[in-house]
This record gives sequence, C-alpha cells and structure tokens, in this order.
Amino acid sequence: MTENSASSHRWLQGWRGNLLLLVVSLVLCVAVAELALRIAGKDTPEFYRLDPDVGWRPRPEVSGWVEGETETFVSINREGYRDVDHPLEKPANTYRIVLLGDSMTEAVEVPLDDTYWRRLIAPLQSCRTDGKAVEVINFGVNGYGTAQEYLTLKEWGLKYRPDLVLLAFFTGNDFTDNSLALGKHEGRPYFALEDGSLDLVRRPGDQPGFEAKERWLDFRARTIDDIRLVQLFRRASRNLRNALKYRFSPQTRTEQPGLDNAVFRPPATPAWVATWNVTEALIAATADAAHAGGAAFALTTLSNPLQVLPDPAERLRVARSLGVDDLTYPDRQLAAFAGARSLTDIPLVEPMAAYAAEHHAALHGTDPQEPIGHWNTLGNQVASEALARGLCEAMAAGRLAPPAR
Repeated sequence: MTENSASSHRWLQGWRGNLLLLVVSLVLCVAVAELALRIAGKDTPEFYRLDPDVGWRPRPEVSGWVEGETETFVSINREGYRDVDHPLEKPANTYRIVLLGDSMTEAVEVPLDDTYWRRLIAPLQSCRTDGKAVEVINFGVNGYGTAQEYLTLKEWGLKYRPDLVLLAFFTGNDFTDNSLALGKHEGRPYFALEDGSLDLVRRPGDQPGFEAKERWLDFRARTIDDIRLVQLFRRASRNLRNALKYRFSPQTRTEQPGLDNAVFRPPATPAWVATWNVTEALIAATADAAHAGGAAFALTTLSNPLQVLPDPAERLRVARSLGVDDLTYPDRQLAAFAGARSLTDIPLVEPMAAYAAEHHAALHGTDPQEPIGHWNTLGNQVASEALARGLCEAMAAGRLAPPAR
C-alpha cells in the first residue's frame, strides 16, 4: 500500500468513526430527552381524529395532559367523548340525560368532576320525586357548532335512549360555527335552508383529500403519537400556528380570538341573517330528533365572557361601545324562539351575571383581572347551580316529561 493510499484509508476510517460517533451521540441525546419527558409525565397525545360526517371526534380511550388555559389531565371514554363509560342499555329506574355542546361543555380546563354537567347529577337527584337515579352522558366536543351537535345526537346520542336531550348553546361562537361564510372552517359540515327545510350542503368526508388525510393522521396516531418528543414538536408547531393566526388579534376582554361581538346586535348582513335562520332551524331539528327518539328536549344558553364581567359598569361600557343597551340580545332572541315553539329554554346569563357582580368573581379564565376564555372551576359551579334550578323547575312543572315512545 502506498503512502497516499494509506493516508486516504486512515482519513476514511476517521470520517466513518466521526460519523458513527455523531450518530451515537444524537441517538443518546434523543433517548435521554425522551426519558426525561416520560419521567416528567408529559404525555400530551393527539386527542382528536377526523370524522367524515362531523369533521372530527375525540379518539376513544385516549388519556393525557391538555395544555391550554390550564393544564388538565383528560380521559376519553370508549365511545370517544370526555366522560366516564356508560352502558348502552339504560339501567333500570334511571333518568338519562344526553348533553350536547362545544368546548364549554367538553370543559378540558377543569377536572372531570368539576365540570358543570357532572355537578348537575346531585341536585337533579335531589329534586326528582320519582326516586330515579340521574345519569348525564356528555357528548360535548371542542369546536362543535349546532350542526355537528345535531348530527352527533342522531348518530350516537339517541342510541342511548335518553329521557332528556339537553342542548348547551354558546352564543360566543355557535352562530359563526354554523356558517361557512362567517366561521370559514373547511372541516365542518354545513347546512343551508332550502324552501324552509335544512339541506346538508357540505359534508367533510366528501371534500378533496379528506380520506388521504384521515389515513395519514390515523397512521401517525398508531405509530408515533406516543413518542414524547413528537408530542413536544406538535405542541410547539400548534402554538406557533396560533401565534401567527392571531398575531394581529388583541386578546383582550372586548376582542377575543374565536368570538364575534356581532352576536350582541341584531343581524345586519345577509350572512348573519342566514346563520340565525339556519341556527334556529338546527335547534328545532335537534328538538324534533329528540322527540322522535322518545326524549324530552331543553335548550340552555351559556354565558359569554363579556356578559358576566364582575363589574356591571364594565359590561355597560362594552355594550355601549358595541352600540347596544346590554349584552343579552342572543339569549333573549333564542328564548323567544324557544317560547314560540313550546321548547324549554334555560338561559344562564342572568343568574351568572348576578353572581359575578355580587361576589366580584371572575367566572371565565384563569386571570381575575382579565376574565376571558372558558369557564373556570367557579364558573362551572355557578353554571351547574343555575342550570339545576332551571331543570328542577321545568321537571316540577311537567315540561321535561319524555313523550310516549
């Protein structure tokens, strides 16, 4: 071997050795980082999967930490919703309630037993006179609009043969969630009114590329979702996307990303007129589906953060800045709509606003100085108390008796 070839051979061996050392070092670093994340208990799995009918649903039997307004451990039941497991067959001597709603109802900001619907069970049990046990089954999902809740009831909720279907309506964004023009969410189903009847004009599973995306996300969930470094990268990517999406949106009590203050005024554009009409039709269709399934129906309107600011003077200032006398327009209109159709309606805004003012308490968010976001633990408690009173009064008046099956 010549001197040059020997030198080249030594260089090649050195290059390979350095590369091997680099690879081993990287593997060790990744392994140590993964181990550290596992020891820290930071399991933050992907909680949602695509669904061709409703757009997305929680993944069944997934549990882990949700990091958002708070850090909460969340478990999804075998049906694919945030709740304990419930038998399909209703237990004997049981009054069963199926609950529909969005992120306010999924309520990942608080532990399960602190959600308003879990807190409902005891007071409803006390006010019933027939001795039946009360069971509440949650079908609330983050981001859902009334169309998704209506489809969820027909596909999954009614098979549990409820005695009552309770629709929890969040005025902050449920109207815009029912309108492609206002909500601009490509992954939702949308209905339109055609000759006075609801027509499903957009189904997520029929959109180009849906099946390929669904297969990829399912594959990713089965193979790499449990890797903590992958979870960390996904959280960082999501936070960056949200920061870019809302970089020009001031997150203050009067301008909250994802909410539209136009809801506090009568509809003034064709898009808002259309979404009000579609929303009311979807509520009526949900009630009809409940009645057809042998269940009673009730509507409850949840509080919007601005409606229950601890300072009534601040609420008035916000209302005047929006050109209205108060912030209850959507609740009053939905109550009138429900009354005209003999539907039970339980608005929560008035009792919750009264509590917030009397105790100067923030019912939304984690910062008492900036009470925006979802209900906190106290907000869930106050909401459950107000809703329980309304439901008990309706039960006593015979307005929530299931129709004959």
